[in-house]
Amino acid sequence: MNEKYLVNYEENMPNGENWIFIIGTSSTGTTVLTEILNRHPDICILNEGWLLGYIQLMFFEEINLRQITSETDCFNKNIICKIKNRSLHKQLIQNYQISKNEIPYVFIRKILEGLRSAIAPNKMFFGDKYGIYRNYLKEINYIFPDCKLLLTTRNLWDQVASLYDSDWYKCLSWYNSADVSNETTIIKKLISKVLNIKKENEKIINTYNINVIDFDKMATHSEQEIKNTLSYLNLNYELFNFDILEDTRYNTAVNHYLEIPKIVELKHDIESKFDINNNQEEIIAYLGV
Repeated sequence: MNEKYLVNYEENMPNGENWIFIIGTSSTGTTVLTEILNRHPDICILNEGWLLGYIQLMFFEEINLRQITSETDCFNKNIICKIKNRSLHKQLIQNYQISKNEIPYVFIRKILEGLRSAIAPNKMFFGDKYGIYRNYLKEINYIFPDCKLLLTTRNLWDQVASLYDSDWYKCLSWYNSADVSNETTIIKKLISKVLNIKKENEKIINTYNINVIDFDKMATHSEQEIKNTLSYLNLNYELFNFDILEDTRYNTAVNHYLEIPKIVELKHDIESKFDINNNQEEIIAYLGV
């Protein structure tokens, strides 16, 4: 990235039509999808690069894209090593008399395009996979109004089972306050968490132009799901060994919940009383956690 690239940043700016953001939550196949798409010669997707955090930390610690959380600490520090002349960006901000806390979205877009040119100069599509982006879709939409958003989803019970097996819940705020020795309480809390995520997904789908990818279908009919995704990206399907079931990590992707008796028990109880697709609030209240 050089000064010539950054000068006149408001001119001839792409709207992000070749940017991809994968915004599914944990245990919905975001990593699988990223690995598969990265096998395509025209795609480069970072694994939790946290590009918005890069913007914050690259310039001024006090920059406020909104109230970005401590999640910015998770950005990929290797990215910064690929960018030269960090002082150049600060000088440009001064030249344009841009407030530290009010950097225009078009300027941020220009910097991210420079980042893209440094990391993946020969790729048609570039982007990032990180669930936290779902909290910043408004900002992403301002920066890249024509970007591609990929939302991965998974059936309730297998997602809960995967989260439970991975000890993912230990990073949640309620972990230290809950009776973590009680398996039932933990699983009920995870069920409530995933149900809330599904409600959020509905709002996201109704608000933004998003391609939804069903992890259950990807695990059982991976070729067709990837074809659909590449069609959304206007890319031709090219078979690069897309069968995810050959990887032992995903052999239990479908019906994973059957391995955890307590989840099976709660599933039978809840489904005997509620429609899990239409009674989410009632189920959360019933769980009482």
